[in-house]
Amino acid sequence: MKKKIDIKDALGNKVSGVFSCPKDASCIVILSHGFTSSGNSKFYKEMEKDLNSEKIATIRYDYYGHGKNYPSRYGVSPDTTLTKSVESLAAMIRYARKKGFRKIGLLGSSFGGLISLTAAAKGKIGFLVLRSPVIEPVRFWRDRLKKLGSNPKAWQKQGTMHYKLGTFEEFYLDFGFWTDIEKYDTLKMAKKISCPALIVHGNGDKVVPISQSVKLEKILGAKLHVVEGADHRYTKPEHYAEMKFVIKGFIIKQARK
Repeated sequence: MKKKIDIKDALGNKVSGVFSCPKDASCIVILSHGFTSSGNSKFYKEMEKDLNSEKIATIRYDYYGHGKNYPSRYGVSPDTTLTKSVESLAAMIRYARKKGFRKIGLLGSSFGGLISLTAAAKGKIGFLVLRSPVIEPVRFWRDRLKKLGSNPKAWQKQGTMHYKLGTFEEFYLDFGFWTDIEKYDTLKMAKKISCPALIVHGNGDKVVPISQSVKLEKILGAKLHVVEGADHRYTKPEHYAEMKFVIKGFIIKQARK
């Protein structure tokens, strides 16, 4: 059974996604995409199909600022924040619980990993999977600003930052994004997480340093699987296949416990 979800979160913002539930499924995994991406990305469509074949339900959705509710030529609306994004995921967690699921897993990529980590620290989650996650957002975005030859003060003065780096990264972000992430001590929050966790990261990732995942591994007591040579997008087929195989195996194991 597959159906579209269109609901509102606790802030009154729209959240949309796809709930896919095979017969007799007792576990569900909520899939959080990366920044400027969407729940319709190749990886999450494939995970939906693969997990459903193992009788594991899924929700792939678009958090705040992304997808049909927030159309933008750059894939993200300028007024997005971590807080709004986490509320989108919280709404989907509530949806899953209303559907009767007691075991809920979270799988998040990059910024979606940060969202999943934050949500897991706030509520009871069955297990957590993070793919190349952003763990220290303040440090991460400060480094990104440096690459642009900028800083938070310049961003504040501009009001809205035009971020353009390379071919694939271009968008606008309001300064509220920065003031919002400053509220989060994510490493401290991570210490509250006690569920089984898996981190997968490529050591060739030039977008999100693997050092962040190494630090998180120690805090969570999680398994860190390093994909040798893989970039942030797991561009090479062999890297993509390894990443996906490890994640799928972990989820199936947790779902059957």
